[in-house]
Amino acid sequence: MAIFHTIVAAVDLSDMSTDVLDVARALAHQNRAQLYVIHVVADPFHAMYAVETSGLDVPELLAEWTLAAEDRLARLVQRHPLEAGLITTAVLAGSPAQEIVRYAADQRADLIVVGSHGRPLVGRLLLGSVADRVLHHAGRAVLVVPHRAAPATASEVSAAVAVGSLA
Repeated sequence: MAIFHTIVAAVDLSDMSTDVLDVARALAHQNRAQLYVIHVVADPFHAMYAVETSGLDVPELLAEWTLAAEDRLARLVQRHPLEAGLITTAVLAGSPAQEIVRYAADQRADLIVVGSHGRPLVGRLLLGSVADRVLHHAGRAVLVVPHRAAPATASEVSAAVAVGSLA
């Protein structure tokens, strides 16, 4: 069995974060490992939907998002305690997959734990997957905690049929 000394758990602060944190905490407890629980706030200047940024104070907006994320992350971790000194939290800014991989490398993590929302194929094609990018760029063990299967929406089914008809 692998022994992990340093674990990075990346949470998106959705409902799935509890599952990711539970798995990471159990592994950290079992291995007496240092656990880093992180969240990445997307940089509002580079966000996909930030078409018009004139008039926005981007650094102030990022600071507000970061403070809100720090508060939510602290509350999440309080509900899932680990031995004192074995858990550290951090809120980062930037591209989620890139920041998760960079942070894990900086901490010399043995393992990254991330969640997967279980989007259907079309969702992954159109939106990409942070877990998939982390898995392919981490250079270390990655544990992907699956999200309970969600039924496909009508638009996802229609899009899948359209993609399938192109083949």
